[in-house]
Amino acid sequence: MSKRKAKKNLDLARRHLERVRAAWSGSTPDWANLATYGFYCLEAAVVAAANHFNWPIKRSHPDKAEAAQRLSREKNLQIFMIYFSI
Repeated sequence: MSKRKAKKNLDLARRHLERVRAAWSGSTPDWANLATYGFYCLEAAVVAAANHFNWPIKRSHPDKAEAAQRLSREKNLQIFMIYFSI
């Protein structure tokens, strides 16, 4: 079950990343969409990774930030330190 949830959240992260790319591709960046969907992309990636490792995670920012810190600490996934610091 957790692998299916991980794939679902990874797919969500990819969709958010596409919105980030679209927001960046115009002659004038859409800063609101860059910030919003960039954050959503990181958040979905953190949840996907936590699901992949079968870690319980709640739908709250503090729980996701803790998962990001744990991913960084235990799995050496340093990119998630960005999320933890938000």
